[in-house]
Order: sequence, then C-alpha cells, then structure tokens
Amino acid sequence: MSRNNGNYHEKRIANLTSPEAIELAMSLVANLIGPENNLPLMGEARLTPKTFPKTDNPDLEFARTVLRMIYTAVEEGLPPTKENIMPRLLLELGREEAERGMERLMSFRAIEDAPDAVRVSALSTALSDAIVSANLIAAGRDTLEIATKNFGSNIEVYNAMLERMMEAAPQRIRVFVNPLEENLARQERILAEREARLESQGSVGPETPWPRLNRMIAGGRKGDITLISAKTGYGKSTLALLMALHQAWTQGYDVALMHFEQYTESILDRLLAHRFSLLPVDFRKPGKITDPKQTRTFSLKDPRWERALNEFKAHVKRMSEEKGNIWLIHATGWTPAQIAAEIAQRAAMAYQNGRELVVHYDYLDLISSEGLKKDGDGMVANHTAVMDFLRDEIGQQFGIYTYLYAQDDLKANYRTRLMPYGGQKALHRSQVYVRLERYYAEDSEIVTTKDADGNVVQKVDMFGRPIFKHKAGQLHSRSLLHVIKGSDDETGFVPVEFINGRFQVREIEYQSQEQLKTIIDEVYGGNRAAPDTDNRNDIHIPF
Repeated sequence: MSRNNGNYHEKRIANLTSPEAIELAMSLVANLIGPENNLPLMGEARLTPKTFPKTDNPDLEFARTVLRMIYTAVEEGLPPTKENIMPRLLLELGREEAERGMERLMSFRAIEDAPDAVRVSALSTALSDAIVSANLIAAGRDTLEIATKNFGSNIEVYNAMLERMMEAAPQRIRVFVNPLEENLARQERILAEREARLESQGSVGPETPWPRLNRMIAGGRKGDITLISAKTGYGKSTLALLMALHQAWTQGYDVALMHFEQYTESILDRLLAHRFSLLPVDFRKPGKITDPKQTRTFSLKDPRWERALNEFKAHVKRMSEEKGNIWLIHATGWTPAQIAAEIAQRAAMAYQNGRELVVHYDYLDLISSEGLKKDGDGMVANHTAVMDFLRDEIGQQFGIYTYLYAQDDLKANYRTRLMPYGGQKALHRSQVYVRLERYYAEDSEIVTTKDADGNVVQKVDMFGRPIFKHKAGQLHSRSLLHVIKGSDDETGFVPVEFINGRFQVREIEYQSQEQLKTIIDEVYGGNRAAPDTDNRNDIHIPF
C-alpha cells in the first residue's frame, strides 16, 4: 500500500489548473460544438458543467459557460452548433466578452471541420481522468472526515480507502478516436519520418546521443522495453536525462521521465551539469584557483551566471515549443493504476501535438506491483509483474517507446540476473538489455598558466573552476555499457567516458576476440565489465 497517495491526488488536482489542463479543457469543449447531439459522448467523457474544473482562470470559466449552454441547447432539441450557442452567450456575457471568449475557445479546436464521427479527441480522455481523480479525492476527504469523527485519525484506513476507490474508478484505455482515413494519413507521415531518419542516421525510433551506440540499441519497436541496469551511483539517472534531452530536442519526441527515487531538484542538477560542464557538486563546493586570495563561486548575483541561466531557460522554452516536450514526473509511491493514468494523459497530449511518446522509468526496483497479477512471490515475481504491466498494459496499449532502468548485482551471472525474466525469455521480452558500469581512474594533471605578473597559477575557466588535463588513458571516471540485443549470440562492449556530467563515446579497435580481451584487461585493470559467460558463440562488438 502506498503512503503517498495523498500527494499523488493533490498533484492531479493541482494539474487541473496547469496550462496543459487548460488546453485540454478548452479543446474538449471546442470539439463538442457540432451539428449533432453529442451528449452520449460527453457522458462517456464524464464531463458536465458540475464536474468541470473550478478555477478563476477566465478561459476555463468561459469554457464552462459554453459547456452549460451546449447542454441547454441539446435539452431543448437544438443541435449544439456555434450559431445556436452564440446568441445565448451574447445575452449572458455581452458581445465583447462573448466574441473574445469564442475566438479564444475555437483556437483550441483540435480538428477544424472534422467529420461528424470525430467528437471527442484524445484530450477529453486525459481531462476526464483528471476530473475523476479530483472527484474521488473529494469524496475521500468527506469519508475521512466521517471516519475521523467515528473512529479517530487512521491514515492507513484512509490510504486503503483511496486505493479501493481508484481501483473502482473506470480506467481509460482508449487514447484517441479518429476515422481510419485520418489514422492512415498520420501513419504515412510517421513512415516518411522513419524512412528519413533511417537514411540519414542508420536507425529508426528513439535514439541515444551517440550514433555508434544507436547501431545496437536504437530503433526499438513500440511497446518493447529497453532495460538498462547498473548499481547505485553508476549513472542511470544521468543517462536517462541525456537520452531524454536528445530524443526530445533533437528527434522531436515528447518524453516523460518518470522518476521513483530522485528528487526533481537532483535531476535539474544533472541538467545544469550537462549544460555548463559542471558536476552537481560544483553547486555545493565551488571550485577554487591556486591563489587563496582569489576565489570565484557560483552565484545568481554573478551577472554571468544570471545571464547564462536566463539564456538556458529561454532555450528550454524554445526547444519545448519547436521540438518536443520533456516532463519530469516525480512518481514515488504511485501504484500501477496511477502510473497508467499519467502516461495515458501524456500519450494523449503527444498524439494531439502530432508526436510520439517516449517514457523513461527510473527505476524498476521502486515501482509498486500492488494489484498486479503475479506468478509466485518474491522480487523476481514482483519485477516480472511490473515489466509485463509496463510492456503490455501501457507500452502496447498506447504505442509508447519504453526505457526501464534497474539495479544490478555485478557479482551475479547475467543469465540469471536479466531482470526480471532471466535467460532467453528476457532477451525475447526486452528488446535491448544494457548494463552500465563505472570505474575510477587516477588523478589528472593540473593545467597551469601565468598571471599578469608572470607567476605560474592553476588555470581556471570563466567560472573559476580548475581545469585538468587527463593523463594518457586515464579519466575522472569511466563507464562501460554492456549491450545485449536479440539473443545470447550478439553482445557488445561499449566504452563510454563520463566526465563533468557528459557521456562521451570512446572506441576500441581490435582484430580478434583474444585481442579484445587483452585490451579490456589492460584498460580496465583486469576488471572485465562483461558478464561471466560460458557461451563460446558470444560476439563482442565495440562501437
């Protein structure tokens, strides 16, 4: 049972007044204005003037008024067209406010001059789920108040009650309702985009920032899971963020980064580290130069830092509008049903924007299996149930590209630790399995320069951070991705450098398997990151 359900529902209620929710509400109401009786579909969407989000936002208040007049018109036997609704608006609101509101409302109409069959867009599904959550939490509070008076405060009873209410609520499975003709037209555009990416970059579907790595793990099918495992601190969350940035802002996907352990602030630290070549520690322990009389510290009072951050915020806004959205979803304690409802909303919004959705789950070990059908007890059964759910009930249902991150015990043989399935089944169920490992290197050389007086001092960058020169073959830290794709017979060593928050690919050339093993032993000091294996047919492919 989750102890954070209250936080989850509070978040969903808050989201009803977010810009995204306002667009959902406006678009839904705009699409309900048509020549036919739409009340049955409106009932399906569970949206009425009474259940409409209550807010001071003038756009939503206008949409609520229009929705009320749609109901009134239909009750009087009139089709809810703009021509039948406008006179009522003029009478109640006046010409200026009515025309302004209608102009604003119709700009949200998702499908202009749509066929009569198109009445409820994907946005209605997402909004209706949010409204149901809001109504459920309101009912829960009423029940809690009664229970508290009768039995005293009992948070466990409250949480159990909310779980049952969420399970009882009808779950939305359909993401959109469109005629086949429109679906085929959109699919043709998707196929053209795939072909263009295939010709230019050699892969189809979401990719990584590293072209050579794409030969192994890019281009997965919708619904399949790319499983990435590593021990704590080995870079899973950073890798997820960098892949999300690339997929959204380079490829144009909408990306949801659902994190179950990291705080949002921790992820934003990584984002700033990537942008400014700073590790998160630089924001807590500012770099110092050799001369103790001169120190420079990260501070928003520094006009250079302020300017840099403002430029970055503008860049993020522009990329989100022109390329793809990135959502950071703090999902600690969420149940599978809550996860599905959130991803359904993101999938609907991505579809409405003409994009596809990529989801990164960080990470498997913290995702609740409550309410899922399990084959046995224990960790493996829980993980199996969660992966089946993410793949079959979310990935396949909504057409989502899925990346799943997991903890890994490096001492175990990979054939039994391919979470959660193990062996051949894992390789068939998961499109790709990636293992991330980190090795620490020796100190790097200090780079020096001369000051205005000719004294030798340590060289620093514009922010006062020391500059190091890596010794030959040595790095601050080194990560190795072990990639398995398709079967036991196709594996690969993938060396990746991790410096100042940036992953950089490093190639290894070899002529034979024995030479590769020798190189790995030399480079990594005898610590082979490859799993123990007795399969003589394993092929190790560096990129």
